[in-house]
Amino acid sequence: LKPSEVAVNTEKLIANIIPQYFDPDVVRVISGGVAETTSLLQCRFDHIFYTGSASVGRIVMKAASEFLTPVTLELGVVDQSATDLETVAKRIAWARCLNAGQTCTAPDYVLCHQSIKMELVEQIAAAFRKFYSSNAKQSKDYGRIINANRFRSIATLLQSCDILVGGRTDEADLYVEPTVVDAKLNDPILENEIFGPILPVVGVNNMDDAIEFIRSKEKPLAVYLFSTDEKMAEKIKMTTSSGALVLNDAIWKRCLLVESETVALDDTMGSILLTLLRTKNPFSNDPSGERNFYGCAIHHSTVPKLNGQKEYSLDSHCHR
Repeated sequence: LKPSEVAVNTEKLIANIIPQYFDPDVVRVISGGVAETTSLLQCRFDHIFYTGSASVGRIVMKAASEFLTPVTLELGVVDQSATDLETVAKRIAWARCLNAGQTCTAPDYVLCHQSIKMELVEQIAAAFRKFYSSNAKQSKDYGRIINANRFRSIATLLQSCDILVGGRTDEADLYVEPTVVDAKLNDPILENEIFGPILPVVGVNNMDDAIEFIRSKEKPLAVYLFSTDEKMAEKIKMTTSSGALVLNDAIWKRCLLVESETVALDDTMGSILLTLLRTKNPFSNDPSGERNFYGCAIHHSTVPKLNGQKEYSLDSHCHR
């Protein structure tokens, strides 16, 4: 088990806990950076599981090919979101700022029609205030960036952005305010996974423009479509490829895959092989792999602000 050296505290915790419960001949934790990882990849394994960037994933895949070792990769690529408003804004805001935006299936940008763009931005800003108050820095429900290097990368990225909402930072506290930025289809911020609480919003003229843009990028972990139009949903399904297609919500597809052994993973493509361990039929096109969560009760339990009632509800769901 090789934890990420980027998450220093998590790495230390894992290295401390694992030996307490596992025989070192069964599970062993290797700490370190590039040198240690390179040495590990020179060993012969039965199977390699890797979570991280596509660039490192290629290195892992190449090293594994020397021994014909099977590999499962979960790679960070850019996700996409379409539109529809107050409820949509809340769900997008929650998904973008969960763990301060540091989740691989967070929506990395929103594609919406030009006519509703600013209204959607205003609704997202309102959702930020509802979840984290007018000063997210004081909210106990809002997280921090994992380390100083990541903070500086995000802060540098913000310097070249047209900020519509938020944008304040504090390096000493590793704090980045929930932020919405104005973006165009050719902007550099849309090229890579942000992994922080910054949400670019892009106005498009029609759905075809959105589809063309999605298809021009690497296949994403998920496409989040917010719409009640079944024909539009079918069009997105038939014309885009992604690890998951989620209707009217974000993040939840990933949770379902872990929670249920009967949920199939739709449209798994190329390098984005998601959570196959507990999925009975991961390459099925069974419609059970799709979920429409409009009005889903569990969502109320997870959005900020956390309280005793929500903790009880979440605990009940986790023990079903």
